[in-house]
Amino acid sequence: LERTGEVLIHPASSSHRRDVFESDWLVYHDKVKTSRVFIRDCSAIPLSAMLLFALHVEIQHAQRIVIIDRWVRIEANPRNAVLFKTLRTQLNSLLEAKMRERHRSRRDRARRNRVQEADDADADVATWLENHIGEDAETEDVQATNEDVIIQNIASLLAEPVDPAAPSNNPV
Repeated sequence: LERTGEVLIHPASSSHRRDVFESDWLVYHDKVKTSRVFIRDCSAIPLSAMLLFALHVEIQHAQRIVIIDRWVRIEANPRNAVLFKTLRTQLNSLLEAKMRERHRSRRDRARRNRVQEADDADADVATWLENHIGEDAETEDVQATNEDVIIQNIASLLAEPVDPAAPSNNPV
Protein backbone atom coordinates (compact mmCIF):
# COMPACT_ATOMS: atom_id res chain seq x y z
CA LEU A 1 0.00 0.00 0.00
CA GLU A 2 1.17 3.49 -0.71
CA ARG A 3 2.10 6.01 1.97
CA THR A 4 -0.04 8.68 0.42
CA GLY A 5 -3.74 8.81 -0.19
CA GLU A 6 -6.87 8.47 1.85
CA VAL A 7 -6.89 6.05 4.77
CA LEU A 8 -10.03 5.43 6.79
CA ILE A 9 -10.56 3.92 10.21
CA HIS A 10 -12.19 0.52 9.83
CA PRO A 11 -15.89 0.44 10.83
CA ALA A 12 -15.19 -2.43 13.29
CA SER A 13 -12.57 -0.31 15.11
CA SER A 14 -13.49 1.32 18.41
CA SER A 15 -12.09 4.60 17.07
CA HIS A 16 -14.33 4.57 13.99
CA ARG A 17 -16.93 7.05 15.28
CA ARG A 18 -14.42 9.57 16.63
CA ASP A 19 -14.31 12.90 14.88
CA VAL A 20 -11.41 14.43 16.79
CA PHE A 21 -8.16 12.91 18.08
CA GLU A 22 -5.68 14.36 20.56
CA SER A 23 -3.00 14.27 17.86
CA ASP A 24 -2.66 14.41 14.11
CA TRP A 25 -0.69 11.14 14.28
CA LEU A 26 -2.07 7.64 14.69
CA VAL A 27 -0.38 4.31 15.19
CA TYR A 28 -2.20 1.20 14.07
CA HIS A 29 -1.89 -2.54 14.25
CA ASP A 30 -3.50 -3.61 11.01
CA LYS A 31 -3.98 -2.05 7.57
CA VAL A 32 -6.24 -3.67 4.97
CA LYS A 33 -7.32 -2.77 1.49
CA THR A 34 -10.79 -3.77 0.38
CA SER A 35 -12.77 -1.24 -1.62
CA ARG A 36 -10.68 1.35 0.28
CA VAL A 37 -7.68 1.40 2.60
CA PHE A 38 -8.62 0.91 6.27
CA ILE A 39 -6.65 0.82 9.52
CA ARG A 40 -7.74 -1.08 12.63
CA ASP A 41 -6.68 -0.99 16.28
CA CYS A 42 -5.42 2.58 16.09
CA SER A 43 -4.44 5.09 18.77
CA ALA A 44 -3.42 8.73 18.65
CA ILE A 45 0.15 9.43 19.68
CA PRO A 46 1.69 12.77 20.57
CA LEU A 47 4.45 14.20 18.45
CA SER A 48 6.75 14.10 21.48
CA ALA A 49 6.44 10.29 21.56
CA MET A 50 7.40 10.14 17.90
CA LEU A 51 10.45 12.31 18.55
CA LEU A 52 11.52 10.20 21.55
CA PHE A 53 10.94 6.70 20.17
CA ALA A 54 11.45 6.93 16.41
CA LEU A 55 14.30 4.95 14.89
CA HIS A 56 15.83 7.96 13.14
CA VAL A 57 15.50 11.70 13.78
CA GLU A 58 17.19 14.22 11.51
CA ILE A 59 17.24 17.95 12.29
CA GLN A 60 17.63 20.41 9.42
CA HIS A 61 18.40 23.60 11.35
CA ALA A 62 18.38 26.09 8.47
CA GLN A 63 15.07 24.85 7.10
CA ARG A 64 13.56 24.52 10.61
CA ILE A 65 12.47 20.97 9.74
CA VAL A 66 12.69 17.69 11.61
CA ILE A 67 12.49 14.47 9.63
CA ILE A 68 11.32 11.44 11.61
CA ASP A 69 12.15 7.95 10.33
CA ARG A 70 13.19 9.46 7.01
CA TRP A 71 9.64 10.28 5.85
CA VAL A 72 7.65 12.30 8.41
CA ARG A 73 8.53 15.97 7.94
CA ILE A 74 7.47 18.50 10.55
CA GLU A 75 8.23 22.15 11.08
CA ALA A 76 9.98 22.70 14.39
CA ASN A 77 12.09 25.16 16.27
CA PRO A 78 15.64 23.75 15.91
CA ARG A 79 16.41 24.47 19.57
CA ASN A 80 13.41 22.40 20.73
CA ALA A 81 14.37 19.63 18.31
CA VAL A 82 17.91 19.54 19.73
CA LEU A 83 16.51 19.40 23.28
CA PHE A 84 14.33 16.44 22.30
CA LYS A 85 17.29 14.75 20.64
CA THR A 86 19.34 15.21 23.84
CA LEU A 87 16.50 13.86 25.95
CA ARG A 88 16.18 10.94 23.54
CA THR A 89 19.90 10.14 23.89
CA GLN A 90 19.62 10.22 27.68
CA LEU A 91 16.50 8.04 27.62
CA ASN A 92 18.23 5.49 25.35
CA SER A 93 21.24 5.42 27.71
CA LEU A 94 18.97 4.85 30.69
CA LEU A 95 17.06 2.05 28.94
CA GLU A 96 20.30 0.37 27.82
CA ALA A 97 21.67 0.56 31.39
CA LYS A 98 18.46 -0.99 32.73
CA MET A 99 18.68 -3.81 30.19
CA ARG A 100 22.37 -4.44 31.00
CA GLU A 101 21.54 -4.50 34.72
CA ARG A 102 18.71 -6.95 34.16
CA HIS A 103 21.00 -9.16 32.07
CA ARG A 104 23.73 -8.91 34.73
CA SER A 105 21.19 -9.78 37.45
CA ARG A 106 19.98 -12.83 35.52
CA ARG A 107 23.58 -13.90 34.84
CA ASP A 108 24.50 -13.52 38.52
CA ARG A 109 21.41 -15.46 39.58
CA ALA A 110 22.29 -18.26 37.13
CA ARG A 111 25.88 -18.27 38.43
CA ARG A 112 24.64 -18.56 42.04
CA ASN A 113 22.39 -21.45 40.99
CA ARG A 114 25.32 -23.23 39.29
CA VAL A 115 27.47 -22.76 42.41
CA GLN A 116 24.67 -24.17 44.57
CA GLU A 117 24.28 -27.13 42.20
CA ALA A 118 28.05 -27.73 42.35
CA ASP A 119 27.94 -27.56 46.17
CA ASP A 120 25.06 -30.06 46.14
CA ALA A 121 27.01 -32.35 43.78
CA ASP A 122 30.08 -32.11 46.07
CA ALA A 123 27.91 -33.05 49.04
CA ASP A 124 26.48 -36.01 47.08
CA VAL A 125 30.00 -37.18 46.19
CA ALA A 126 31.17 -36.81 49.79
CA THR A 127 28.16 -38.78 51.06
CA TRP A 128 28.69 -41.47 48.45
CA LEU A 129 32.38 -41.72 49.33
CA GLU A 130 31.60 -42.03 53.04
CA ASN A 131 29.09 -44.80 52.33
CA HIS A 132 31.06 -46.79 49.75
CA ILE A 133 34.76 -46.63 50.55
CA GLY A 134 36.05 -49.41 52.76
CA GLU A 135 39.12 -48.39 54.76
CA ASP A 136 40.13 -51.96 55.49
CA ALA A 137 41.13 -53.05 51.95
CA GLU A 138 43.04 -56.31 52.16
CA THR A 139 45.40 -56.07 49.21
CA GLU A 140 46.84 -53.47 46.86
CA ASP A 141 44.91 -55.04 43.93
CA VAL A 142 41.62 -54.54 45.78
CA GLN A 143 42.71 -50.99 46.65
CA ALA A 144 43.46 -50.25 42.96
CA THR A 145 40.12 -51.74 41.90
CA ASN A 146 38.33 -49.64 44.55
CA GLU A 147 40.04 -46.50 43.23
CA ASP A 148 38.91 -47.30 39.66
CA VAL A 149 35.32 -47.84 40.86
CA ILE A 150 35.44 -44.61 42.88
CA ILE A 151 36.69 -42.63 39.88
CA GLN A 152 33.96 -44.11 37.65
CA ASN A 153 31.23 -43.42 40.20
CA ILE A 154 32.39 -39.84 40.79
CA ALA A 155 32.44 -39.30 37.03
CA SER A 156 28.91 -40.64 36.68
CA LEU A 157 27.73 -38.40 39.53
CA LEU A 158 29.25 -35.36 37.88
CA ALA A 159 28.07 -36.52 34.43
CA GLU A 160 31.56 -36.22 33.01
CA PRO A 161 33.25 -39.18 31.32
CA VAL A 162 36.61 -39.93 32.95
CA ASP A 163 39.34 -42.33 31.86
CA PRO A 164 40.36 -44.27 35.03
CA ALA A 165 43.85 -44.82 33.60
CA ALA A 166 44.46 -41.11 33.19
CA PRO A 167 46.43 -39.40 36.01
CA SER A 168 44.26 -37.44 38.37
CA ASN A 169 45.05 -33.85 39.39
CA ASN A 170 42.79 -34.07 42.42
CA PRO A 171 43.58 -36.99 44.73
CA VAL A 172 40.49 -38.53 46.32
